[in-house]
Amino acid sequence: MNSDTTTTSIGLPRRIDSVFRALRMGRHLCRDDGEDYYDVHREEERYATAFKALGYNMVHHAQGFYYFTGQSTLHSKRLRAATLFMLILFQELEDNKLNEPERSWERTLLNRQFKVSQLPHFSTAHRRMLMHAVGITRENLETKLLRFLTQLGVIELSGGVMHFRPPVYRFVDLFLQYADDEQWQRRQDLAQEAETVEGAAGLDDGDGETEPLDEDDA
Repeated sequence: MNSDTTTTSIGLPRRIDSVFRALRMGRHLCRDDGEDYYDVHREEERYATAFKALGYNMVHHAQGFYYFTGQSTLHSKRLRAATLFMLILFQELEDNKLNEPERSWERTLLNRQFKVSQLPHFSTAHRRMLMHAVGITRENLETKLLRFLTQLGVIELSGGVMHFRPPVYRFVDLFLQYADDEQWQRRQDLAQEAETVEGAAGLDDGDGETEPLDEDDA
């Protein structure tokens, strides 16, 4: 008997095994994830009830994706690096928004493409220092960080070009929240800010069962 038949026979959603594995590993499911997403969307209440019994809270974001909060409190070095990466990129977009017709980068984020070689994270000595502090260099950016963001379902990467999926708005929410805070504007250490934002949001990359990209991520 296959897994779909088994779960259906005991009253669980049809794709709960696949969906649970993905969400527990930190994946953010959106339309691009195909049948897993659409089955959750069709039976959201049943999935939420089943996951709550396991100690997980499944969140449906207004931008149309699902993710877990709950048992895991892991805050890995990779996640700190990912948060810092996003903050630097969003700050660059914010600083230059008056030069663009839309003047609202957060509304057009999913339509943008970014060449990895032209990302702003190593354009100044200060930014290079911040990225190096979380173990990211220009040389290992793709293998150590962009691959991780792909696993989370936040970006897609092809041919040296990056574009965002709807789950990027989890980071946008954080940026906009703290950008409105005058204290955030005065903070000088962006690396420390990344850790503060991460902790406040409860962002995690699963329950610790993913294989680390390097020994420092444990």
